[in-house]
Amino acid sequence: MEHFLLSILPFPKSSSIHFDAGFTCCNRVSHRADKSIKSLLHMGTLTVATRSNGELHEYYLKKVSERKNKMSVLNAVRAKLVRWMFAVIQNNKFHEKDYQKHLYKL
Repeated sequence: MEHFLLSILPFPKSSSIHFDAGFTCCNRVSHRADKSIKSLLHMGTLTVATRSNGELHEYYLKKVSERKNKMSVLNAVRAKLVRWMFAVIQNNKFHEKDYQKHLYKL
């Protein structure tokens, strides 16, 4: 849900003409997206993933070493950041690296 609020998910660009022709076009971000928030989030993701040490930097290096596309790894890191931001705001707590969700039996 958070991704839709920030309009960072790529939407498939398709029409019946392209569908009938048998080729697919690349995905695009909605033209209604807030470009300033998207660019700030992208720059923050680049900084966290490539230039600073931490949990997301380790994740980025692990996925790149698995021969994943760097841009798709950055998209995954961006999604993690958005999830973390919304969780921190919703729970009114700091992010805990080793957080374990407690499941209670009723």
